[in-house]
Amino acid sequence: MIGGSLTSVLVLLTSCHLFTVLPGAHAADASSKQRKPHRVAIIGAGAAGSSAAYWLARASNRSKEVELEIEVFEREGYIGGRSTVVFPHNSKAFQPVELGASIFVTANKNLIRAAQEFGLTLTAPGGELGGLEFGMGRVFGFSQADDARLVARYGLDSITRTQDLTQDMLNHYLELYNTTTPDWKDVARISAFLNLTRLTSQTTEAYLRSQGVGEKYIVEMVEGDTRANYAQNTDKIHALEGLVSEAVTGASSVAGGNFQIFHQFVQRSGARVHLNTEVKSLTKLSKQWLLTTSNGTPYLFDSVILAAPFHLSNITTPHAFHTPIPPQPYIHLHVTLLTTSSTPKSSYFHLKNTSAPVTVLTTSEGVTHGGPNPEFNSLTYQGPLSAPFRGREEHVVKLFSEQEVGDEWLRSVFGEVTWVYRKQWDSYPILPPTTSFPPVVPDENLYYVNSFEPFISTMETETVSSSNAVRLLLANVFDQRVISCEVATTRSTDGEIMKGWDC
Repeated sequence: MIGGSLTSVLVLLTSCHLFTVLPGAHAADASSKQRKPHRVAIIGAGAAGSSAAYWLARASNRSKEVELEIEVFEREGYIGGRSTVVFPHNSKAFQPVELGASIFVTANKNLIRAAQEFGLTLTAPGGELGGLEFGMGRVFGFSQADDARLVARYGLDSITRTQDLTQDMLNHYLELYNTTTPDWKDVARISAFLNLTRLTSQTTEAYLRSQGVGEKYIVEMVEGDTRANYAQNTDKIHALEGLVSEAVTGASSVAGGNFQIFHQFVQRSGARVHLNTEVKSLTKLSKQWLLTTSNGTPYLFDSVILAAPFHLSNITTPHAFHTPIPPQPYIHLHVTLLTTSSTPKSSYFHLKNTSAPVTVLTTSEGVTHGGPNPEFNSLTYQGPLSAPFRGREEHVVKLFSEQEVGDEWLRSVFGEVTWVYRKQWDSYPILPPTTSFPPVVPDENLYYVNSFEPFISTMETETVSSSNAVRLLLANVFDQRVISCEVATTRSTDGEIMKGWDC
């Protein structure tokens, strides 16, 4: 689900970066200074790892009992994980474009509050809504405002029923932010607590059909969204994530790039950050963990928060975890950014006497009728470049596809293309129906944030999962009172006390 530059000052310290400490984060009285700080390693500096560092620092700030040393290890050279930007024509003369995780919505309370707390500007996400097309071998289209044609094709009941089911899902999901909702060591348990197992246990298509949504609406409209958001079809992806694809109310992004939220999380945590440093092995030594890294330096920690997909991390474990982390396949998604001064060619879509749309979603419905598999999942014009290029206005286009699209194909669809940038992501897990999830605590003092991804995979839910992992860690190491919401002294602007932020 679905700029400016940072002004932070980084101080280089040998092989790591030392960030500004959150005011008061390590304040302690004389007796607490004599205690040995609890050393925590966080592996990964994306949404999960960066927010984990921030939640730990806020807990330390709230309680003199919590003395922590936090270090973050990131194999890439930047903070943000799957949230990063690139500049058209490789020039900072133009506004950056999101290359990975692009938007968050009103229901994403942690990201919304973070943007407010950090003084970041929210903006409507890129995308020109000139039309909406579905490629299925046969092609048809709607304007976003063409409600009459939508109702005529699908019936009002299918549209409103899907909206109601999505809102019902959100009502259950939002209980995650309630102070009375228990922390969890098993994702299946929190799924049952939220009454969402009924959604994860069946496909999106099967669930919507059982709820009276018409098949045509499912395989055309809903599948267009699941393919754009998760590169998966409605007969394969579980219903919870299918409905997450429909929850787009209040879609926003941070001006200049969403990565700024995660950069601020780390900067304000006071954590020591090791960029371009891959964790190679993780070894249990009595009650501590030994990390060896690509720089050859061994590190010893009391607790480890694993905030990256384990089987994509290439981390070796000489001794098996107490509860093994099962293999989790991820979607290999190709993202293609380009600039062009033209709209798509109508001939590619077999359109006559009409221009091609600038927002195109695809479905697999045509394949069941003997048609070809769509060559891309979604095509979106992100808007014009912030300045003319070679004296003329150009537009930024984003393509998601299962296979790489070549230059010849781009020219056949867009005509002249003046800049191309390609990236392949292991973007999100393959999400079939399931009631079984990876362990949250695979071993003593080891916490796995990405255990939540097969349940819901978004930037926001990574921050929710990391908050849960941090609370489990604090409860295990320190007195339970340090995570009690009864000690909250501040709250959000709307008066809500939120886990992580306020308690």
